[in-house]
Amino acid sequence: MKKDFILQKKGLLSGVIFILFLCCMIQNINAIQQDPPYFEDTITLVHDSTMRVYADSSGTYYDIIGDSALAALIIASELGDFDVFIDDTWYESFDSLLVLKIGDKTNTGDDGWQFRNNYPFGDIPLVGADAYLLEDGDTLDWFFGEYGINPESSDMRISLHIEIVEDFNPPTLKKIIPTSGGIYLLGSKITTIPIPLAIVLGSVNLLAEYEDEYSMHRVSFYVDNELVQTVYTAPYTYNLKGLGTGSHRIKTIAYDSAQNTNTQEVEVLFVSN
Repeated sequence: MKKDFILQKKGLLSGVIFILFLCCMIQNINAIQQDPPYFEDTITLVHDSTMRVYADSSGTYYDIIGDSALAALIIASELGDFDVFIDDTWYESFDSLLVLKIGDKTNTGDDGWQFRNNYPFGDIPLVGADAYLLEDGDTLDWFFGEYGINPESSDMRISLHIEIVEDFNPPTLKKIIPTSGGIYLLGSKITTIPIPLAIVLGSVNLLAEYEDEYSMHRVSFYVDNELVQTVYTAPYTYNLKGLGTGSHRIKTIAYDSAQNTNTQEVEVLFVSN
């Protein structure tokens, strides 16, 4: 009887330990799933496109391939609301950008951010993320840990399911200033008359509002076919002044990420500018 009681007590103790172990495992799994910037989603990339990215280490902008592993990460960061820190310290030597930090995890020593495509069957990347091209249906993993580990061994993993699309449609014009027939005083439109040009008294802020099915890249402003300004982020504006009295041809060209364009032109008569 005493022996049976001891065995039952040991069995009960083993059961309690096993339950505690399961609880710890569940808590760890939840921590992995909830620990930012863990993220998983479908990412749409435009084939043969360009993305403009900012290197935090130098304050320099770069145009990268729009269907690359780095472009996918940048779009994911916008959807998942986490930061990506890009380092271009070695760009001149290796022609590649480095992801130094995602969320609150920074590369340190032997630990850092790395990526694999279609793990475990895909290849190990031999180029930087800004040069690694993705294909429709790929699964891209970004993960943190000791260099050389696999995505499943990391508790900081970003899994991206890649969709590649074609874009042949130009940006859509929403609003432009000045417009034919408009009369502008000190930058504000005061009336409209039926004439094939705009009249500006003083100076005016050129404004071109565009939208695109996927993403805009830039808007360029021209005066008499001479480029005067390129703007990469909305609002796309340029303060036009100093031309003097006379007629000038104003042109804007909007480019989306696939380099489809929308061109608008207007003849403008400047008075006492």
